[in-house]
Amino acid sequence: MTRILKTVGAVVLLTLIGCSNFTLPKKAQVIANPTYNLGLGETSFALKGYFSIEELSEMFSTAGEENSSSQVAVYDYIPNPADNLQQYAIHYSLGKIDLDVGSYLEDTNFDDINIDIPEQKIQIPTVDLTQTRSILENQSGQEIISNWPVSVPVEVSLDTPNSSDGVSVEKLVVEKGSLKIQASNFGGVSFNVDEGNPLTLTIDGKSIPVEPSEDEKSGTFDLTGVTLIDTKDNGGFQISGDVKLTGGTVPDGGIKIEITGSIDTIESVSVQLPEDVTKQLERKVAVDVTEMAKSVSSVMFSKVGAEGTFYSTLPEGNEFDVSVKSDPLELEILEQEISSGEQSVNFTEENKTLTMDSLKTGESYTLPFTVSVGLPKDNDGYYRFVNVKAGETYTIGAQLKAVLDWSEVSIKQTAFAGEGSPLKGEMSGIDLSSLKTTMDQLFPDQPISSQIEFTEIGIYPFITKPTGNFEFLKDIKAFGEIKMRYSGKEVILLDKNDEINLVDEGPALPESSDKPYTQDLDKAVKENKVSAEIDKEKVSAMLNAYPSDLALVYDVEITGAGNEDISISKEEIDKINEKGGTTSISMDVVLTVPLKIKLPEGAVTINMKPVENDLLNRSEVSGIDENIRKIFNSLEQVTLAVDYENNFGSGLTVKVKNTPDEISNGMSKEDAIFVYEPEELVASGSQTLKIEIEGSDIKDKILGAYPFAPEITVKLTGEKEDNSEYKYVKIPREAELSADLRFSAGASINGVYDFTKGTFEIVEGN
Repeated sequence: MTRILKTVGAVVLLTLIGCSNFTLPKKAQVIANPTYNLGLGETSFALKGYFSIEELSEMFSTAGEENSSSQVAVYDYIPNPADNLQQYAIHYSLGKIDLDVGSYLEDTNFDDINIDIPEQKIQIPTVDLTQTRSILENQSGQEIISNWPVSVPVEVSLDTPNSSDGVSVEKLVVEKGSLKIQASNFGGVSFNVDEGNPLTLTIDGKSIPVEPSEDEKSGTFDLTGVTLIDTKDNGGFQISGDVKLTGGTVPDGGIKIEITGSIDTIESVSVQLPEDVTKQLERKVAVDVTEMAKSVSSVMFSKVGAEGTFYSTLPEGNEFDVSVKSDPLELEILEQEISSGEQSVNFTEENKTLTMDSLKTGESYTLPFTVSVGLPKDNDGYYRFVNVKAGETYTIGAQLKAVLDWSEVSIKQTAFAGEGSPLKGEMSGIDLSSLKTTMDQLFPDQPISSQIEFTEIGIYPFITKPTGNFEFLKDIKAFGEIKMRYSGKEVILLDKNDEINLVDEGPALPESSDKPYTQDLDKAVKENKVSAEIDKEKVSAMLNAYPSDLALVYDVEITGAGNEDISISKEEIDKINEKGGTTSISMDVVLTVPLKIKLPEGAVTINMKPVENDLLNRSEVSGIDENIRKIFNSLEQVTLAVDYENNFGSGLTVKVKNTPDEISNGMSKEDAIFVYEPEELVASGSQTLKIEIEGSDIKDKILGAYPFAPEITVKLTGEKEDNSEYKYVKIPREAELSADLRFSAGASINGVYDFTKGTFEIVEGN
């Protein structure tokens, strides 16, 4: 109504411009012939709302951790750019027999075998030689005479509070040290040591004479070269001989003798180390090669062992025996000349053969490595270190990695067939039930099972041989079975006795999922670039069953290479890798899904509703503005225009229908239904479909019906192909339908415009 008032006002103003005095009247009569266009609503339908790479990836992926969606890749399939048919390619990588032993080594992490010796601390304890002893303690009160015989036991403690926890020193060879004996005066008694007093220190059966001090009040024993052992439990060493005691009497408790000792430097020390240290000095690594052993019988290594860095902070002269062992490899390397500091070490040998059967332990296969550090020992079996300092802490350790440089590998004949073969398995858990839901949403008026079928679904197996002229490949053949299993049914795609040719190249997959797959697979079949041709009707029937438990089962056997193990050299493999070739026999399957739909019973429909509410903005059949009612009653004809764009790749028919909930004028609801359904086929492209509505239908089927919100039904009629009784719809890439709905009407208007109220009243019947 606002639009009408604006139009009328414009007409009135144009009329007044012709007046000489520009006096505005209160009312003016208006007679005009305007044309009105009223946009009613728009709608669109895009195929991408129903099919997408993400949704298809989910449908065609497989359940479980091992068979996960990572094993499926979905691409737009464009084998011919001139063909606009929307197609998808689903790629499955099923199995691989790799002839590059490097891949087996990667699978078993041979490059990451760490056989380190963690850093160990060796703490050298201090030695306590300081003691206090009493002599003549039972002769108190007696008069002192000269040259009193003295026998003093000296306990040597090598296990002091300053020693390392768990480290016990068994013996110590002194490089420089001394022991001093002296006493204090007690009650006028003097203690004198001089050359005339033959005082000796007896250690391990050897006598060491005393060296008197200048004041002859004390004596010193030189401990250079002396071997001390722990004697605290057996009475100790003996200081014996005569000393000169003069003056006074023996005090109560005897005369106190002080013995003090010091070890300046140590020639060697023999210790026992705690268990946690000695355990770490030997490291055992067992590498699981069970998966590798399924396919490989033996490997020849050009270089094998361990290498890395060894370090020690012990002084020069402390050398170690470091060994690397692996019995199955007959590997036993002993290094005798590793000493202090940090240095690179290489414990490797050449040309060693590993037989996998030698690794078998029950059902598993493990390759053991042992690295041990042999610390120097003395004749009694104690760890012996030289040139060390009492109280110092020293460290030792190694960072090593295994070295496994292979030169030739022998692959078992059984790796190509039978249980455990990479080309035998099942991709299960594919759920296509959601595809039926998608089709129900896409075509809600058709029973999926009887009227709509996918057609020309293709499945293309690739069994790809390695690049290069391997001698053993000349006579090999592939036989195998490929089948689909679902809902208690099995569809044999390839019989187990069918020979499958090995092709030089696998599927030409794009770099990423956002790029299309462009290899023409039907052409590749004809050119013998696909391993086998499979009946498309069988595959299409499987897909049209929409199974929720689909499984792809395959069992391929490679034969013709004889019963001997197959030996392949690294030199051959390296040449292939340098040229970017493949070193494996692999099996892939590509499934193609064109959106070509078979219509056994005619057309399929898509419902499109541009608007939901009454186009006359009513809440009931009688709730219409009076002037709008007069306008519609004045119209002899209304054009309901449908502006549409169809790029679905085929012709279609359009039906416009309005079914009211409420009617007036005494009509039945059936009589109030408005239907427009032309018989002619509407072509593809952008067009406007004009529906002419005559006067009586305007009054009854628009004004007398509520709501007036017509829906548009599009029928895809499809096209017949040669020698086919059915029609097909080929849905193009980026397929989309869109429609805009509008009214277009022309009228002769006769009415009065009231300037004081801003209203326009139409004269009935004009």
